[in-house]
Amino acid sequence: MKYLLDVNVLLAGIWSSHPKHPVIFTWLTGKNLVPCPVSGLGFLRISSNRKAFNYAMEQARRGLREFCNERRVEWISDDLAPLESKPKVSEEVTDTYLADLAAKHGFKFGTLDGGIKHPTAELIGLNPLSALPGNLGLERQFAVYHGLGKGWRPASPRLPPLPGGRASPLLGFPVA
Repeated sequence: MKYLLDVNVLLAGIWSSHPKHPVIFTWLTGKNLVPCPVSGLGFLRISSNRKAFNYAMEQARRGLREFCNERRVEWISDDLAPLESKPKVSEEVTDTYLADLAAKHGFKFGTLDGGIKHPTAELIGLNPLSALPGNLGLERQFAVYHGLGKGWRPASPRLPPLPGGRASPLLGFPVA
């Protein structure tokens, strides 16, 4: 499976100063990663913003370039027309576009944003039980987006998704 990466995943995966860096760095291992110009430009914009990470533009470009080289990412073009993506409000424009672009290509959309309600979205996060002694801090899938009107539901190894839902779970809490 290929993963179109949200800007927040690029930020957390590249900058070790990001609080989710260890979790995302581990999650990225072995994944087929597919950024696009929108996510790459978002990464550069936020990385170089003085109110965010405040890296010099050349440092941000170098970070993205090295990440892409090390992870052997496959860039795709933003080949979805803006009006083919249908966000409901302005705050959803970029995330909905990226999720729709992932859907167009048959990819998953890897994100840290639990507010994204899209069938391709795979929420990445930290299992709070990982802080217990003996755990390595690895993330687990904890939710599955079941579609419009059904929302995110806890993932369970014993219960299948609702009809029309995604077959694979998202980040997880162990379900007893």
